[in-house]
Order: sequence, then C-alpha cells, then structure tokens
Amino acid sequence: MILCIWVTSPEGKPAHADITGSFHIQISLTPSSCLDLPCQAPMWVVDFGSRLQLAMGLRGLYMEMESAMGLTGPESLLWESQFDLGITLKSQFIFATPFGRKRIATGERIPVVIPPGHLLFVREEVRWEHTIGGLTLGTLLVFEDMSFPSPLASPPTSYSHHDQNFGFGIALTWKGDIKNGTRFESLTSFCLDPTRRRSIIHRSFAGRVCEDRQLNFTTETLRLRDLPLLAGLWSDHTLECGLEEVSSLDCRLSSDFQTHWLFFLWKASTEFDLAQLLSGGGLQGAELKGTSGPLTLEITWNEMLALRRVNALVDWAFRSGEHAVAWRLSGTLVPASGLTRLKTSLVLQRAGFMLQADATFSKSETLLKFAEGEFSLMARIEPFIDLELSIQLASHSLESLAFNASISF
Repeated sequence: MILCIWVTSPEGKPAHADITGSFHIQISLTPSSCLDLPCQAPMWVVDFGSRLQLAMGLRGLYMEMESAMGLTGPESLLWESQFDLGITLKSQFIFATPFGRKRIATGERIPVVIPPGHLLFVREEVRWEHTIGGLTLGTLLVFEDMSFPSPLASPPTSYSHHDQNFGFGIALTWKGDIKNGTRFESLTSFCLDPTRRRSIIHRSFAGRVCEDRQLNFTTETLRLRDLPLLAGLWSDHTLECGLEEVSSLDCRLSSDFQTHWLFFLWKASTEFDLAQLLSGGGLQGAELKGTSGPLTLEITWNEMLALRRVNALVDWAFRSGEHAVAWRLSGTLVPASGLTRLKTSLVLQRAGFMLQADATFSKSETLLKFAEGEFSLMARIEPFIDLELSIQLASHSLESLAFNASISF
C-alpha cells in the first residue's frame, strides 16, 4: 500500500510524492534458570519491541525515518535524507537510549536501560558523492559521541548528556574503471577507523571515530578488482595501511587469484604483513576455495603453511512454480581432531509460506553432539502482512521463543 501526496514544486508545478513504510512488532520469551533447583514455576524474561519505518521520495529528494520502542520506552530514532541532483548528498542523524547487558542472579546477561534512560543524540553522518568522467569521488564525515556505551558491555551506573564526549572523523574515497573491466578503489580516513563499528541497541554503523580527538590515526586502503594476469586467470588485490604514530606503520597485502580448472572455479587467497615480508617472513595465512555445482571445498593454512582446517559444503535446491526446496550440509575438519562441526539446514517454501530448520552439532570429547538449533515458520498474507514464529534451541534446553509481525504500506 502506497500513500500519495501532491505538492507544489518551487517552479509552481505539481510534484508527486510517494510515502511507503512498515510497522514491525516483536515479542520474545527467554527462559531463565533458577537459583534453587528444582523450580516451582518456570521463569521467563519477556521482551517487547516495535519499529516504525517511513520513507518518502520526491524529485531527487528521498527521506526516511525509523523509530523503535520497547518495554522501557523509546530505544532509537533514525532520520535519513538524500539529495540526488547530479551530486549525491546523504545525511543521517542517530538518536538512541543507552543500554548495557547486566548479569542477573541466575547468571544470564539481559539488556538493561542505563539510568536516567533518556534518548540522546549519538551520531551524524554526511556523505557526498559525485561522478566525473568515470571517476567517482566521495566524502564521509562522522560526528559522534565517542563515549556512548556499547549495548553488549557491562553498563555504567548512569549515562546522560553530561557524560557525552564528541569527536569528528573524515574519510575520502575515489573509485573507477581502468581497462578491460579492471576497477580500482581508494579509501583514506583521518581519525575514523573503518574496521570498527558504533553500536546502539539492535543496530550498528560502520566507521568509528578515534577517541583521542586528534587526526593522528590514518588508514589507507587501495583495491584492484578483476585484474587479468593470464588467459583465464584474474586477481583482486587489497593493500591496507594504518598509521597511529609517525613511527608506527602497519601494512597488509591481501590477494585473491581465480581460475577455472577441472570443472571447479578455484580461488586462492594470501595475506602478507609487508613489514615482516622485508625480513623474509610476513605470510599471515593462505586459503584455497573450489566450487563446482552444489559442492564447495575450502582449505586453510596458517602462517607456517601448516593445515589449519578443511570446510566442505553441499548446497542443493529445487524449484517448481511456487514450490521450492533447499538443503545445505556443511562440515569442518581439523587436523588431529577430525570432524569438529556439522551443520544442516532445510528450507521448504510454498505459496506464501516458508519453513526453515537448522541444526548444528559440535564435537564434545570424541562424539558430535547437538549444540544449537533454530526453527522458523514464516507466512505472508497478501498484500502487506508478514508473520514469523521462531524457536531457538540450546544444547539441553529452549533458548528463546519469538513472534514477529510486520505490516507494509
């Protein structure tokens, strides 16, 4: 369902705006163990959450809002806008209530609101991108609260706007095509670590501002994609360098080589530490991956080229009209330990219904034993209602039970 709005543009002409969105509800039950066994009554941790998303597009302007609510009140609010008028400009504002994970008397760690539990401004992102003659230039500016608590860490006694500590980071990108389909990318960041993420409750965002308020943390990433070497042999290369101090430069070179041979698509990967490479070492690991139809093999070696593990995957699927079946089996072999992990998945789909079951077995002493499992039943009521029931199992008990419902409009 789409809501339509007619507005007047600055030129006096009528403009058509579509508003779409969705409303999502989740109810979950997590069993909690008892201090004194046996329990006289079952103990459950109940959680309720809702999320509303709204989006509007209008002649080069796109806006989206997402809000989340829980049992404790507002959890997060995101506002995103994008202008596409030859130059793409995208901004995002993020507000969130600080959460942490606290261990209760029974040993479980549950999410808790950090007092006083107010919605705080956490982060602003501004992205700019423009293409000139096949070369795409971009900039990412991040202004965020560097001290905002992680929702997975132990919570402080309190956190309010008086405790916030804001910092600024920037990343510059440029990418384009060279020749014969070869592409290059460059990412240079100042006081912004692209490998880390800023987390709020139920969400995380790429790139994290360094915490010393100085632009002395610099990273440079160069990538070459689809570089042909020989007939039927092509490669990808990534050079990553990080500079935290003038005297501390850390560079790593990762390379992938791909070719077809004996009915398999082979991909060989290596990673080198360039500082150690100059002294005769530097290999951090190697991997060989082969894919042929439903079969995938993956062999991994360590820095001494000793076999680390072998992964095997069989992926089979069948579809006929609105009916579909998919089955997957994967296993991991480790030297001197044998088969250490086995996972199987089954998906059945038919006319608006989907059933999915996963089971994982891990080695305990000398035998493979059930470690975890998940069962999901999804249904779609046309044209805009989706329902889902999911059950997660631990090795000896029920881990969680959740019901999700969403309405799209």
